[in-house]
Amino acid sequence: MERIKKHIKEHKHKYILGMPIFILIGLLGSAIIEQLAPPRTTLSLVTHAGEFTPDKPIVAEIRMKTPGSVNVVAGTLVFPADQLEVSSISKENSILNIWVEEPKFSNASGTISFAGGIISSTGFIGEGKILEITFNPKKEGSIRIDFIEASVLAHDGKGTPVLQEKIGTMYFVRTQKLPSPDVNGDWKITASDMRAVILSLGSSDLRYDLNGDGRVSWADVTIVFTLMMKG
Repeated sequence: MERIKKHIKEHKHKYILGMPIFILIGLLGSAIIEQLAPPRTTLSLVTHAGEFTPDKPIVAEIRMKTPGSVNVVAGTLVFPADQLEVSSISKENSILNIWVEEPKFSNASGTISFAGGIISSTGFIGEGKILEITFNPKKEGSIRIDFIEASVLAHDGKGTPVLQEKIGTMYFVRTQKLPSPDVNGDWKITASDMRAVILSLGSSDLRYDLNGDGRVSWADVTIVFTLMMKG
């Protein structure tokens, strides 16, 4: 044991330098495993990649993905009312065609709720939009929006609950003009963007200095990775 401790102490700088790489490999491995996993029924809050400022609206969609037939969807989301407000909710092009509870929001309590169904002899299978929500940021900071309640019921005559995962999102709102995490300009955050930032680690290339600290570091890689995982 003492020999192990001595070895770690003598080579601790190597472990420190190598740790981000091991973390990145672990995160990428988890993402690959997730991609290979069987299809799941999910409810997600999805936003197109972009740079958000207090004067720029954020347009998001609540989306459902399901490998099996379903016909009822409901949910409640919460957001920090001191950082964000809802300006509108749209049902246009929703896969739901009947509403048990009309979509509603409260900027006082920071909540959004809805409940609806799909009138169809076959129910719904696949991926589609439930609602479109327009948010207005009030100030800078990290803003987290999550589902506190959600349900998806199978089109099986029994209303079997089938929802396996509900996925919220996080926004980074800032007034300082910084480079977009979409470093290759293809309007989406992918592994290609993360690779470009990794290849510039240690440099002062302002194109990849996403947090504005004057250098390209693992903090910038983390920004891209977080947004990439949020889809």
